Amino acid sequence: MKKIFVKISLKDEWLKQANLPDIEYPIPIAVFEEIIDSGKMIEFSQMLFWLQEYSSQAPGEWMDYEEAMLRIAVKLAPYDPRPQIGIFGKNWFLMCGKANLAKEIVTIQRSDYLIASIQNYGDGRLLACSYRPLDSKAARYLVDLGVNPARDGTVCTKSNNWEYALDCSARIGNVHASRRGEAYLCHWQFGLGLDNDKTLLDNWYSQRDSRPIPPNVLAKQIFINYEQMSMS
Repeated sequence: MKKIFVKISLKDEWLKQANLPDIEYPIPIAVFEEIIDSGKMIEFSQMLFWLQEYSSQAPGEWMDYEEAMLRIAVKLAPYDPRPQIGIFGKNWFLMCGKANLAKEIVTIQRSDYLIASIQNYGDGRLLACSYRPLDSKAARYLVDLGVNPARDGTVCTKSNNWEYALDCSARIGNVHASRRGEAYLCHWQFGLGLDNDKTLLDNWYSQRDSRPIPPNVLAKQIFINYEQMSMS
């Protein structure tokens, strides 16, 4: 079910101080009056979550919010120079780091753009890497695919997270999501840009050079979405 948002313009002075772009920022209409009446300051974590939520349901606008999402995520992410960072929630685990786009991967894509990639960490768990800011659907993909497999098979349909990711990438719902302009999953057996018969797909192959977002910034985006979803 889609949330209804209103958009507000924030003061130039505050935007400059916060180093944020001068755009209209979405706020869920359910909390808009409460915020306006109380004069309560909006937290950066809330702003990022609302941007993620609005972006996920705005096929024609999602790229307009990328700069703001990334700047807020960088602002919130604690300094951590480690090349790989593990994050977890109540029933999920995910490693954030750099993936090899020339090897087998499952990607999160939107329109003609690479959003994130998922690779087998080597033990069936997942290594995630992102190249653009995550909307809510992309962030939830990563959490859902990182869910801890239950011994009785009630959580994952496969024995480990990598097999589960492969299974999810093959579902017909990805085709429908792609047509709607939403984030969706795709499996690249021979690396990004090589089709199943190894035909070269120029647009995707050229994105092998995509610059990864630092693991600490990726981890923060995922965890803020997870926390905010748990609170809502």
